[in-house]
Amino acid sequence: LADAARARDGGGATSFAFFEQDLADPTSMSHLMRTRGVDVVIHFAGNAYVGESMASPDKYYQNITVGTLQLLRAMDDAGVHALVFSSSCATFGAPREMPIVETTPQVPTNPYGLSKLHAEQAILLKARVRHRVRRPFAVSSLRYFNVIGADPRGRLGPVLAHAEQL
Repeated sequence: LADAARARDGGGATSFAFFEQDLADPTSMSHLMRTRGVDVVIHFAGNAYVGESMASPDKYYQNITVGTLQLLRAMDDAGVHALVFSSSCATFGAPREMPIVETTPQVPTNPYGLSKLHAEQAILLKARVRHRVRRPFAVSSLRYFNVIGADPRGRLGPVLAHAEQL
């Protein structure tokens, strides 16, 4: 977790602190959120290799789907009710029509996309349930597309080490 402290230095810059935490441990996550006064979580944790997800789907379901459920539990315990989730366009699979819009059916074709979709669904269900009991939960899911080829010399964009990243 990265924590932007509320105090600013004399030049107006915000100071940051980094805390290595395990999504599978909601108790320590919750404790950190409470003690640091977290208001919103930006969830970027997870694996991101489609090929690897085909060979080790359990790793993806555990880290992305179950990890997100544990994070939601920790957020509840800490009283944090706002989440930005880093999802993926892989939740759409191979869409029949372009451009992809919010109403495009989500039919993932690999465990990576399915684990992201399940995490999104769990988050949205939590938001709906909390809304019904008048306890809002603000959420936004970001769905990224592959940005391969940002710079052929590697000065900008991802450094790809595996063929399945292409």
